[in-house]
Amino acid sequence: MEEIQARLSQAVDKMMGEIYDSKLKKFQQKMHLTMADCYAKHDLGNDLQECLHGPQQKMQIPQQVIQNEMKVFQDRLSRCVQACSDDVQDSFGQTEASASTEAKAKQQMMKCCNGCADKLLTTIPNLKSSITKTIDQYAK
Repeated sequence: MEEIQARLSQAVDKMMGEIYDSKLKKFQQKMHLTMADCYAKHDLGNDLQECLHGPQQKMQIPQQVIQNEMKVFQDRLSRCVQACSDDVQDSFGQTEASASTEAKAKQQMMKCCNGCADKLLTTIPNLKSSITKTIDQYAK
């Protein structure tokens, strides 16, 4: 199971690094420069706060999108692993298992979970695309 988690974690980390390097870093830089410009144009007070409010809110949107997309990704993984567990339980029952039966059940579970990981890994390009499109929308 640790190998499966490592594969998924590596793929997600790589995707997030690519998103940060290609989109998020520039977006955050633009928002910070916009906020710095607010300080140059406005004195303390409501005008300054109003000027800062827009960029601050825009900076939160990509983080919310990323959190939501990653929650969907995690939920898909959980559902798939639960289905694997149900399948193994249906195949082998809940009776006291011999060492050989237990080994077969673990093997079936690992094979199924690897299938879940493989299936989820194929969704990463679409996940990345969805996140980057959202960042592009708010970077304007």
